[in-house]
Amino acid sequence: MNNEQRILCLAARLQISPAAERELKERLRGPIDWERLWQQGHLHEVLPQLATTMRRLASEVTPPAEWRVRAQRRLYATLIRNTTLADALLEILNTFRAAGVIGIPVKGLVLAETLYGGLGMRSLGDLDVLVRPADLPAARAALARLQFAQEDEPGF
Repeated sequence: MNNEQRILCLAARLQISPAAERELKERLRGPIDWERLWQQGHLHEVLPQLATTMRRLASEVTPPAEWRVRAQRRLYATLIRNTTLADALLEILNTFRAAGVIGIPVKGLVLAETLYGGLGMRSLGDLDVLVRPADLPAARAALARLQFAQEDEPGF
């Protein structure tokens, strides 16, 4: 594991132990390929956590200004996108309710809020809602009324 990968493993945590934080600070004082760190964070979809940790440690360890600005922009973009998805989820659930469909949100937004501590802390690509098999026709009709289109068959 290279230095950037280890930094990522230490920094992309919700809670960092004192020992892990000491190691992280030590590694951040050494030579770092900041672009590689960014690419690894992007690959593993943990840039929001990485950016938050770096901001918290800013008084002791300072990444290059360009990297900090880029990370802050990504954090805000993630928050904006996820807020838009949260609004869409509420609209979907309200539409389902009006159609007599019980929808249960899972993964994505639920994890971002409950496990990661906020909507901006986890990159999301879609919304996941469970419905009873018997409610699928009504759920699809409700989604069509909201102008959502099915691109492929759901996988299980």
